[in-house]
Amino acid sequence: MRRLPPAFRRLIIVVVLVVAVGVVFVVERRSSGEGCEGGLVLKGTECVGLTDGSARFGNDLDGLLKRMLRENESVRGTKDRVKVAFMIPATTGANGPETPVSVRTQIQGALAAVHRANTRLGPRTIRFELAVANTGDRARYWEIATGQVVADPRVVAVSGLGSSVDTTLSAIARLKRDKVPMVGATMTADDLHDIKGGLVRVAPPNEDEAKALVREVPRTAKGSVLMLRDADETDLYAADLAGEFRRSLADLKPEEVPFTYGPAETSGDPFWQLRVRICSRKPSHILFAGRGRQLQDLLQGFGAEACDGLNTTIISGDDAARVVPEGTVADALRLGITLRYASLASPEAFTVRPDLRTGFGQFEQSWLELGFSREDMADGQAMMAYDSVYAVVQAANNVGSKGTPVTRAGIAAQWFQMNDLQDLKYGFNGASGRISFDPVTGNPIAKPVPIIELSSTGVRRLVTVR
Repeated sequence: MRRLPPAFRRLIIVVVLVVAVGVVFVVERRSSGEGCEGGLVLKGTECVGLTDGSARFGNDLDGLLKRMLRENESVRGTKDRVKVAFMIPATTGANGPETPVSVRTQIQGALAAVHRANTRLGPRTIRFELAVANTGDRARYWEIATGQVVADPRVVAVSGLGSSVDTTLSAIARLKRDKVPMVGATMTADDLHDIKGGLVRVAPPNEDEAKALVREVPRTAKGSVLMLRDADETDLYAADLAGEFRRSLADLKPEEVPFTYGPAETSGDPFWQLRVRICSRKPSHILFAGRGRQLQDLLQGFGAEACDGLNTTIISGDDAARVVPEGTVADALRLGITLRYASLASPEAFTVRPDLRTGFGQFEQSWLELGFSREDMADGQAMMAYDSVYAVVQAANNVGSKGTPVTRAGIAAQWFQMNDLQDLKYGFNGASGRISFDPVTGNPIAKPVPIIELSSTGVRRLVTVR
């Protein structure tokens, strides 16, 4: 057999080595793709934990994380800078209390608050980095996220915290134990307040929402009010809303009907019997104590199945902002069903309350500077996230303005002082209204509650501000 020339043999060896290295590289890339980057932990198919934007969750949020990383890098090297962790189920599933859209807009709102703090407050103020603490679908991996937050000494506070479910309570208990101050963004469950444990919130509690909502039900509706409530007692939002409806409208004696909700592929349509009852009874008002996803399913069935002569108003809490008026839901709204709900915030609220214009204008400026869409403001989720992070910004600058290092303990101490009970010096103008914390409960003082009506064309009309 003829021997190949030495130069040709060397060329073959080089090619083989290059191919071999390429194969190893592909295998390594494929292997790393099966796990998670940047300290995130793989649980099932979810990457959970704390990231400054350098890691990815493997969903539609990854582009937003890159934008967050650029904001963080813009202040790296700044002497007086701290980190805020925005905690949320960033890899939410089909039946969780959060939706992919609400998760995205909340992170955008949190980023807008940090952007304003870093670009609009002057050179002598504290600079901020933002991290997202992903607790996983229904916050079931809260232990991993809170553990990483506690272990990062540069995190001075946690904002957001997600929805009012039992796993959120568990996350709050862990952060309280380790003395990490917290600001709830969209939590409304009545019992989720503990200023002595370092927790405040910018959302009005369910009690305040219900009191605003029941004013939409005339006293002449006695005997014609139906209350649908989620039977799942672990959902604190739904349980609280049902309790407040029950107490506030006791004189109207609403007929109470619990429902059980699960994935459609295993439980079928959970509302078909309820729709039969509603079509038969034709109540003037329906109080809905459940999540927006559940209300969406209820309305879809009305649109698909004709219900002659139905003329009713559905009253619900802030989670109803997640109802999307498309397809059969839009058909249901055209049937004679009106949906009114209490919103945590509204971009139009200042048209009724001019005193809300300043804070909203500041939020809007930062939001648009980041290139975010005006349409994504509509449900108020972004505004609440902004306010929860901006509360930390305000507290940190209150501490740092005196040359004192910003610490977790320093932030927590500020919660007792950030109120307008003596004068208007210590609260701040948030996107959703004046933010001022009750020094006993940590709930917002006199927080405005917008009432929104959803039309079949998708228009969310501001009815009033309570």
